[in-house]
Amino acid sequence: MAEHIEQDGRRPANDGPKAAARNRAALVAAAREVFAEHGLEAPLSAIARRAGVGQGVLYRHFPDRSTAVAAVLEENVRQIEQAAEDQDATFDAVLGVLTWHLAESAAFIGLLH
Repeated sequence: MAEHIEQDGRRPANDGPKAAARNRAALVAAAREVFAEHGLEAPLSAIARRAGVGQGVLYRHFPDRSTAVAAVLEENVRQIEQAAEDQDATFDAVLGVLTWHLAESAAFIGLLH
């Protein structure tokens, strides 16, 4: 994890819950990419590196591989539901979101099997 230092040499204030939510979102996005590239057995350390956080942050959010995979699946389902709930969305648009997740997300495909 890269340490951020202010111009005057001080560390920035801890964002508390904002940082936790931001870190979780970065971890889910990184997990989706890493699992898609390297499969569900990819090292969890690769997810932490891709998200720009330390392994301790990763394990606070996802104590094991299955919780990381489940988080990707939950986010995928949330995005599909969000597309389906959009009153302006066409069937083709919702199908496009579903197809993208099927094609791009190894976690989604792995859990469907």
